[in-house]
Amino acid sequence: MTPKDLKLCDSDYKFMTAVWESCPVNSGELVKLGNEKFGWKKSTVYTMIKKMELKGFVENVNATVTALIPEEACQRVFSTTSCNTHTEDVKYH
Repeated sequence: MTPKDLKLCDSDYKFMTAVWESCPVNSGELVKLGNEKFGWKKSTVYTMIKKMELKGFVENVNATVTALIPEEACQRVFSTTSCNTHTEDVKYH
């Protein structure tokens, strides 16, 4: 990954902070954390897991989510455009 690839929009960064703080974390626990910290629904958290897995930031094996990129390597980017987390934007294999 290049430094440009490590930049995260606000919603991605929020999600990753929950992962980094709890890593490794069960996906069900991550749903609970997402709801408590950010008011996110279950579907949003699972979409974020898949999105960040496809980007190479996390690994989800047997419902355990692990960060592949350390927090120190990432740069938080504030953007005037929102980061879209809708399920139709995530390409499933």
